[in-house]
Amino acid sequence: MIAKEIYTCILAAFTGLWLSTASAMPTCHSDPAFSDFSTMLPIIKNKFPGWKLVEPMDLRKDDQSYWVKHYKNKCPSFALGNFKNKFTKSYAVTLYKSARIKSVDTLRQILFVITPVDGVKKIVILSKPQVVAYLSVVYKIDAGTYMNSTGQTVHSDGISYEALESGAIVYYFDNKKYISIQASE
Repeated sequence: MIAKEIYTCILAAFTGLWLSTASAMPTCHSDPAFSDFSTMLPIIKNKFPGWKLVEPMDLRKDDQSYWVKHYKNKCPSFALGNFKNKFTKSYAVTLYKSARIKSVDTLRQILFVITPVDGVKKIVILSKPQVVAYLSVVYKIDAGTYMNSTGQTVHSDGISYEALESGAIVYYFDNKKYISIQASE
C-alpha cells in the first residue's frame, strides 16, 4: 500500500512538472493585441475554413526558443501596423493548414493583410497558399524609409514574413499595391 502511495505521489509530481513546463510556452492569446485582433477571427475563419493561427508551439523547437526570447508574448501569426498609410490600422496575418496529399503529409501556409475600411474588412493576399517545410512568422517592421523598384522612398510600416534564421520577405505598400523585397536568404 505504501508503494502505491509513493508511486501516486511521484506520478502526480511528474504530471505537475510536465504540465507546468508545457504551459510555459506563450500562446497567441498571450499577445496584448489579441483582444482587438480576435474581432477579425469570424471573417478569417469564414474566408479560410480549416486554417489555423501559427502559435509559438507550432514552430520548430529552435524557432520556438528564438521567438520567445526575441518577441516574448507576441503571436507569430499576426502583426498590427499602419501598412497602407499612417491613418489606417491593418493586420498582417499568416495561417497554416496540414493536409495529406497523395499519401504525403504536407504543410501549407498563406499570408494576407486584413484592413477594416468603412465597416468592411478587406483582405489582400500577399503570399498565396504554398507548401512549406516549416512555418514562417509575421511581424511588423516600424515605419521607416525603404527603397522601392523605381528608386523612390516610401514611408510606411513594413511586414516581415520570415522563416526564422533562414530568410525573410519584406512587404510594404506603395501607391496602390503591396511590393515585396527578398530581405535575406
